[in-house]
Amino acid sequence: MTSRRRLSALARDAGIEGLVWHDLRATYGTRLGEAGFNAYDIAKLMGHANISTSQRYVCNLPVGAGEAVMLKNQRRNSSTVATLSVEIRAL
Repeated sequence: MTSRRRLSALARDAGIEGLVWHDLRATYGTRLGEAGFNAYDIAKLMGHANISTSQRYVCNLPVGAGEAVMLKNQRRNSSTVATLSVEIRAL
């Protein structure tokens, strides 16, 4: 049984309608974009000949953007704590 047919059979058994092989590739690309991979890296990992094909996975991802803001705030807060501790030791 081919991978595509196996996927179709598994999806059918799970009650999932319309799942195709390309859906898995699209999910993989989206997850790479959410994880912060750039379009060049995504293109290499997914075998895209043209980097513009990978652009769709890195633009305006709300989850990734939210995580980026959270990380930036965490870094800012940790540097603020470090600055405060240096200032307290100086007193």
